[in-house]
Amino acid sequence: RTLSEVERQEINDMSIYELYTKRMKRHQFAYVDILNSKTRKNSPVYKYKSELQQELSAGNSISEDRDTALLNELTGVLMEPPMSFNSCTLVRVDENNPSVIRFLVFAGNSSVGSPYDGGCFQFDLFCPTTYPSGPPKCWLMTTGSGTVRFNPNLYDTGYVCLTVLNAKGSGGQTWRKNESNILEVILAIEYFCLNAMYPLFNEPSEESNFKGMNTSASIKRKARKAHWSGSQFGNTGYEPVREGTIKYAMIEMLRNPPIGFEDAVREHFLLKGGYIIRQINGWIDDSKRFDDSKDHRDKLIILLYEFSMELLRLRNENGIDDKKSSDDDDDDDDDDDEDDGNGETK
Repeated sequence: RTLSEVERQEINDMSIYELYTKRMKRHQFAYVDILNSKTRKNSPVYKYKSELQQELSAGNSISEDRDTALLNELTGVLMEPPMSFNSCTLVRVDENNPSVIRFLVFAGNSSVGSPYDGGCFQFDLFCPTTYPSGPPKCWLMTTGSGTVRFNPNLYDTGYVCLTVLNAKGSGGQTWRKNESNILEVILAIEYFCLNAMYPLFNEPSEESNFKGMNTSASIKRKARKAHWSGSQFGNTGYEPVREGTIKYAMIEMLRNPPIGFEDAVREHFLLKGGYIIRQINGWIDDSKRFDDSKDHRDKLIILLYEFSMELLRLRNENGIDDKKSSDDDDDDDDDDDEDDGNGETK
């Protein structure tokens, strides 16, 4: 749809931060048909559909404790998860089965930069009959068809390795019977996994190696370049994560927004597109500091062009220019990523 005159005036009158928060709040929570919706490239079949069918076939799909907990959450904390220009999460619940949930994290940064910033990451979540005594099940659906491990806690298979989900060895707070909730899982993903400046240090065995400005040169390079190598606790450098974020959490999302999130994804990029373009340019400039980052820089340049073309297409479809959606945040993001604070020397 194109923007109405009221919407155009709103864009002119509000800062991009106020506007983003106001407009994205409209998309925070909704009931949709998750299980029966037609699939397309960026909206695969609901991850836990077979497990749900097994529950139904076994005749043990009823749980008063689960239903009560979900009712409280779906009419309370899940309706309005934290919302800001920096990051937010949108929730979709199956209109026929409230234990079936999808959420989309619009990743931010921890004030000093993040290789996820501006990307959209889709997760499927299922509450089995053991909920809330036990945790829900959660799966990352944005993996580039299994080609990107975005974080030591977010596997390329989609597995989400968090202690709150009772994953072993991942550190942090375990699931608290009848106290923890779905929002706690979402916030762990949004603020712990998809907010990290250095994904490598989300790995417990690597966390102690980060010494701030005193981190060794070899560890700094590892934090920048590390690729997942197939080990149980594979490591992820911020350079390949940047590339994966642009390719699969930005460009692919623009081309094929997930079902139930279409308008939200378009609005996100219309409002934040200028910020993201400057951010990618900052990543390109940052890569010039390192002699071994030419391939990374070349990939970023190509990905920036592809993203810019998709964003231009979206803006043309909506009959707007990019002035308001890109100018108001100039003062805030100019230095977010050009010096990412890692202090690594060439």
